[in-house]
Order: sequence, then C-alpha cells, then structure tokens
Amino acid sequence: MSKWTKHEVLKIPTREQMLAWGPEETARRWMVREQIIAREKSDAFRYGFEPPVWKLADEQLAELRKLYPIGVVELLLFGGNRASKTEWAAKRIMQLLVTKPNARVWCLQSTDASSIQNQQPLLWKYLPTEWRPAGTGKMRQGVTANITYSQKGGFTESTFVLPNGSQCWFKFYSTDVGNVEGAELDAAWLDELYTPEWLEAIRYRLVTRNGMALKTFTPVLGYSPSVKAELSGAKTLVSVPAELLPVARDPELAEEVA
Repeated sequence: MSKWTKHEVLKIPTREQMLAWGPEETARRWMVREQIIAREKSDAFRYGFEPPVWKLADEQLAELRKLYPIGVVELLLFGGNRASKTEWAAKRIMQLLVTKPNARVWCLQSTDASSIQNQQPLLWKYLPTEWRPAGTGKMRQGVTANITYSQKGGFTESTFVLPNGSQCWFKFYSTDVGNVEGAELDAAWLDELYTPEWLEAIRYRLVTRNGMALKTFTPVLGYSPSVKAELSGAKTLVSVPAELLPVARDPELAEEVA
C-alpha cells in the first residue's frame, strides 16, 4: 500500500483506525479512497466534490424558477474568500453549456487579466474530459467545436464553442458597456465588482431566452453601489448559526470582545 493522498474532505485515517480495520480492510479502504480522488482530479465535471452548501444555492435557484417559470431569474451569492461560490457558479455554467445544445453564455469579470486568473481556469477545470483538448490544448471538430486553452492566456479570443454548439464568451467590466455588441443569452455569470450599468445590460439580454443571472461577490470594498442596489429593501428570510465565528456562538466571548 502506498502513501495516503492528502484531501480537503476525505481525511486520512488515524493509526488506531487502521489497526482496528486490519491490513486487508485498510488496503481496501486506501484503494477506494485513492480511486475517488483520482476520478475527482481527472473529471471534475462528473466526480468533483460538492460541498453541502451548494445544495442550498441550487434549491434557491430552482425555487426562483418555479415561482417565475417565464422571465429572468437572478441569484446573488455573497461570501468571503475561499467560500467556493466561484467554483459553484463555474460548474453550474458548464453544466448548462453541456446539457443545453446551442446555449449562449457570458462570463464577466473586471478585466481580461482577472478573468484569465479567476474565471477561465475554472471553466477549463469543469470541461468534460471527452471534450478537453489533449496535448496541444486545441480541439476543433468540424465547423462547430473550437476549444483552445492555455494556462497563460486562457481561452483564445476569450471564447470557446462546445461540440453541441453551445458557446461561452468572457466579457470585462473595463469595457464600455455601451459598446458591447448585442446578444441573446441563456445565462450570465457576473463575478465580483460588477456595476449596476452592466447588470442592467445583462438583464436585457437574458429576457428573450428566459435566462438566469448568477452573481458571485466578495464585498471586500464594503457597501458598493452594486451592493446597495442588491440589498436595498431586502428582508432576511432564513438565518443559520455561523459555525466558524465563535464570537457569534458564544455570548460570554462576545461580551469579552465588546
């Protein structure tokens, strides 16, 4: 049996646990665990781990569509750094592109550089294995599919086309929204510092295709105009304890800090 691979969720068993299992059972558990990790790395689209909180976001989005079967639905996810909201949006966008032939999607970030660094690698990560270009990073199939990706430059010409005809474009808030060409979209993912003007332009493009807008935001700069537009008049419907915030959970500690 080889070394146990580190994993954020699948913890390495303790020596006591392995002694209790015995050599054969320990070897079996090691093999199963290593297979799970290998599949997750090679095909994140099908086997990637999904935190339980993702289910809550999915349920909220499904409820919105049930309430509004026709029209644009929007879901805003606030969260701190490393909260996995960007991973969730990237995977859900890729799932839409794969399952809906000829889908049209925009993924938006502040600049070309921030898109290449933060958004595009995740779309590449969740690209199905069978559609992932091997070796050269380029895949062309007939007159439809066109996928060219590099770690340094992201997707060539800030777009890619899947074999089913679905296409994704990467757009940037640094561009004058008035100069962006018109398009009918099935979905848009607005990441981080989007402006009210960009949000309004996206809503207009989603109308004809009954589209959805996913908005992921880390409010590092506080109460920005976009945050104000989203939260003005908002009401809290559900609240849960913050397990990682001991001050919020411990009244005595809260008084100490105060």
